[in-house]
Amino acid sequence: MGYHCQDNPPSYDSIFGRIKSAKQEHGAGLSFFKAVFGIIGASIGGILCIACIALVIALPICQVYFGNKHKNDCPVDYFIPIWLIVTGACGIVSLVLSAIDNVLKDDNDESSSKCAICKHILNLFLFGWFIFGNVVVYRAWQPSYERDYSKLTKYCDKTVYLFAFWSVTSVYIILGATCFLGCLFILCMCCVGN
Repeated sequence: MGYHCQDNPPSYDSIFGRIKSAKQEHGAGLSFFKAVFGIIGASIGGILCIACIALVIALPICQVYFGNKHKNDCPVDYFIPIWLIVTGACGIVSLVLSAIDNVLKDDNDESSSKCAICKHILNLFLFGWFIFGNVVVYRAWQPSYERDYSKLTKYCDKTVYLFAFWSVTSVYIILGATCFLGCLFILCMCCVGN
């Protein structure tokens, strides 16, 4: 039962092969485009998932590193590097608690519920700490990045300030993008449903 030259070549289920079969199956209408978006989404989804996991792991480590490295380099507000350190440390603890919770979920319900309670308390603290970070970071908006001793109270190391600024601002960007994409998805579902 080997491969003969007259037989069709084996299917490798490539993205292009799946799109081609979707074109043959659905024609050129709306159902074809839905199938193509599904194929591309499924293919890219795995890559995006891995990238998001890497970002979620790397961000708190970087926050602790940059906050600790520059903890004395931001006299405009000494809480900016401290905010980074605490946020990063809590992020690492949250990741560890999530991993422990996933491991214990099937084995021991009592330990898993204690872990979940700890995560909820930590998340509540992080919410308040995020609000504090908004105040600290945006209050010091555009500090002097030059270490001028006559204006030392307005100085903050550029790396630590911009890292803290984008740590806070990225939350709003992600929240806005999620709301926009959610509304767009609902609108598409309503249009396709009719």
